[in-house]
Amino acid sequence: MDIEYFFYVDETAFRHLRPATATEQEWYHSLAQELQPYQKNINRFEHVNDSFCALTELLKDPERNVVQLERSAKKAIADFLYSFNECLDHWKTYIDRTYGNDSGYFLRYQELTSRAFDAYDEYKITYALRNFQHIDDVLDDVSMYLDTPVKIYANKQRILTSFNPTAKQRPAFEKQPDHFELYPILEVAKNQLEMIEKRLMFYTVTTEQESKAIYALEFKEQLCGSQGVLLLGKLLDEYGNELEATDQTFLRLSHNQEKFTLSYQDEIPWGICKLLQQFQGTDYQHF
Repeated sequence: MDIEYFFYVDETAFRHLRPATATEQEWYHSLAQELQPYQKNINRFEHVNDSFCALTELLKDPERNVVQLERSAKKAIADFLYSFNECLDHWKTYIDRTYGNDSGYFLRYQELTSRAFDAYDEYKITYALRNFQHIDDVLDDVSMYLDTPVKIYANKQRILTSFNPTAKQRPAFEKQPDHFELYPILEVAKNQLEMIEKRLMFYTVTTEQESKAIYALEFKEQLCGSQGVLLLGKLLDEYGNELEATDQTFLRLSHNQEKFTLSYQDEIPWGICKLLQQFQGTDYQHF
């Protein structure tokens, strides 16, 4: 049979639309492959944001068990610090391997990270704390009051005694009080990393790719509306045999309670298309 169909999928619905022409299949798969690197670029920051949100929710939790909270806070801080440096390392490795360390892209990475490092003590401290985390837990104290967010603190002297920050990092620590609050520092660093991410993720996008993405959104809108996602694939029974995606097929599958799967290799990242539509015409290299 070897027929690919368009399907609409959201959190509550799954429906077949129609078979795709050979031209549509080629277009869909080509664009999916072309835009996937940008999706991976955006994903680099997701772990950072998720770990910071987890820490935020933990500190706001009204059900507070002191012992459990301290243990959970240590883990949440460690997760955030790991994700913070991991994001930076992944960006550096990706750009170096794909474009080279003499490329404009790599120079842009260095420029943005250096600018954040030089301008924000919070960024310097967060970057250093990831290395300190290898030696000991960053968290030193937890302060709790009824109906207010928990405050978490680090001990400056313990860090400087056990760990040797770089010449640029040490003054940032020395400006802090003996017990300095961690959350505001991590928040500033997270926000700066998010700005770096936004300025790097579409650095290599072309006007042609923008046009393709906007066309894809228009095509999707006409076929199944603006909600959910549009997938291109094959309908398979539980034995891997291809099925014709028709109303009669779905009625039979439902009536007989037969299992089936939607098999697809590529997916157009619709979120990327919407972002490219939103920022159409932007000079991403100087964004």
